[in-house]
Amino acid sequence: MLKIRSQTIALLFLAVAVAVGGALMKPKNEEMTYANTTFTLNATNSGDVCSEANFGTGTTWVAGSKTCTMGSGTVTDSIDSNWLEITGNGVTVDCNAKIITLSASSGYPYAIYAHANNVTVKNCVLNGFVPQILVSGNNNVIRDNTLSVGGGKAGVNLSSGTNNAVVNNIITSSDPAGSLGIGNFEFSTSNGSYIIGNSITGVGLGISLQNGGQSFVYANTITLSGTVTSAKGIELLSATNSEVRGNSIIHNASGSGGTGIDLQAGTGNTIKANRVRSMPSPYTYVYTTGINLGTTASPANIIASNIVTNSTTGIVAVSSYATSTSSINNTCASRTNWVDNGQPACTWASPTLIAVCNGVAPITNAVLSAALSCTTGVNAVTLGAASDITFSCDGYSIGNTYSNASYHGVSGSSSSSYTGQAVVGCNISTATSGIHLYYGGSAFGNTITLSGTANTDGITSDFPGYSSISSIIAGNTILAGNTYPNLGILSVDSTNSGGKVLGNNIQDFIFSVMGYSAMSLGQRSQVVRYNRLIGNYTGMYLHGTSGVDYLSDFSYNIIDGASSSSRVYGIYFNTANLLEGSTFSWNVIKNYTSYGIYNNSTSINDNILINNVIVGPASPTATYCDIYDAGFNFANYQGGNNTCNRVHVTNFWKDAGQVMGCTNYTVPTPPPPPPPPPRGGGGGGGLGGKKR
Repeated sequence: MLKIRSQTIALLFLAVAVAVGGALMKPKNEEMTYANTTFTLNATNSGDVCSEANFGTGTTWVAGSKTCTMGSGTVTDSIDSNWLEITGNGVTVDCNAKIITLSASSGYPYAIYAHANNVTVKNCVLNGFVPQILVSGNNNVIRDNTLSVGGGKAGVNLSSGTNNAVVNNIITSSDPAGSLGIGNFEFSTSNGSYIIGNSITGVGLGISLQNGGQSFVYANTITLSGTVTSAKGIELLSATNSEVRGNSIIHNASGSGGTGIDLQAGTGNTIKANRVRSMPSPYTYVYTTGINLGTTASPANIIASNIVTNSTTGIVAVSSYATSTSSINNTCASRTNWVDNGQPACTWASPTLIAVCNGVAPITNAVLSAALSCTTGVNAVTLGAASDITFSCDGYSIGNTYSNASYHGVSGSSSSSYTGQAVVGCNISTATSGIHLYYGGSAFGNTITLSGTANTDGITSDFPGYSSISSIIAGNTILAGNTYPNLGILSVDSTNSGGKVLGNNIQDFIFSVMGYSAMSLGQRSQVVRYNRLIGNYTGMYLHGTSGVDYLSDFSYNIIDGASSSSRVYGIYFNTANLLEGSTFSWNVIKNYTSYGIYNNSTSINDNILINNVIVGPASPTATYCDIYDAGFNFANYQGGNNTCNRVHVTNFWKDAGQVMGCTNYTVPTPPPPPPPPPRGGGGGGGLGGKKR
């Protein structure tokens, strides 16, 4: 792959249009048009590649965090090889909402190809009839992008590697035939993938995982539309020990055939709490099959608490599946040919319909059948006395103007006899609290806006680990509508194992009392990854008693105080005997006015802080510190390769002689924009690319 040539600074200020390397570039804040230009970005060539000449006015490179932030404007190019290749480990590309429109002059080039480890690609708007993002390597994150997919192309392709994440992207296609939202190559293996909270519309195949294992497909919304034969929402081929949970799959495509979830030749997989449906009238297209268990016998799969409607058959399985796959409380408003232990594997009935406030789902899966506008002290919906039941709002909203934190939009059963309940795809705008889960309850893909004058919470999880059941809170958006709400997500102390908090977006919780935050977490062995916490008084408040948060994983989170004076702590450690043996890695913590990471405990031991980026505000308080050890106990930590830009003179942390376990760097001030061209000028600047 060709590298980018260095340009002289004079090229940035040319007043007339200049063709360089065959490409004509207009002023940097307007459209940038290339002619078959390709870029390669590694960890050392930033001065040549991540520049205003290539990516527009305001482009910056931060060496400490290896972050390239693109500038303003748009890009258009016709390519025959990958437009941007990322080969440097730990590199972040932030397109900064830049609109990049590409077409293929020949071959099968990608817009962006990341073939390294710990790469992040975010905030890109990619259009055109080319496949958009290709990933190979380990621990890469593709998040918060908007991708338009051409016919027969893919939004995100996972070629190989482990622990890659595709989180909160919007993927659309106007030509569904052969188009793929997210997947991996037929003969490649991608293990441990996290595919969370994506919105995929208009493709022929939403998500496809082949040959890999231990992947997590949570809280995605997939809408199949257009004219396409045999459309599929989610496909697992020869997958092992993977989980498909809390996804909403809507079939609105014309054409024969169609399957909501297709499992072929997989072992040890869990398909649970998914909602598969066709749109109501006037849409009349239906799935041939809601959930299909394919032609090859595979043992030890679990199909549980799924809701299937508007399909010709609910769940279809060959006889060899029936002897080895467990079914638990599935509801299908259509017949099924799969029998488990002599009983239909899917109850042939409509789910319970809820259309009034204070509605109760007694012992079955349930859906909302009308919008709820409540005005009194009630839970709008309460899940009933049964384990493993799912509630879906099916596109309807829940509201309550009664301001009281003790009530909720949706509440699970508070009895320990009933575990594993799930709330999927609800839009809740309320002066009460949002969702209350108990005993391993889960929440997937909900949007909660809190209002009123009570100190309310977005999602509360009591006993998140109970028996062998662990809660999953994934792909939710939680917004504080004013200064009163307390917490985005509250995970109440538990000494049981497990639990995942993944890919949630939480904003503007600014109630200025310690302990109130975007997330207040206390649970043993939890995985807290890929969350985006913006403008909160405290990003994460980690609390608990002895053993809580033991051996947990806090990684790949974005915690941004948004530069407000009332945003004080990025991560706050509290309480003795907390967080033993946990890992904090690859988090981005920035714009907090007092502390990036604050330790208030005297007995936190054996934790690991590595590869975090901590950036203080432009005008910090006099006591600002990126990592502050009030408990004087960080000597028992392991740290390395963190990058910071503020150091406090006391209570600092040293690890192996490195102050605060950090490499200091200064965030560069973006250069001023170039002067306007003289009257009659036609633009200016040169490209740092090479013509193919």
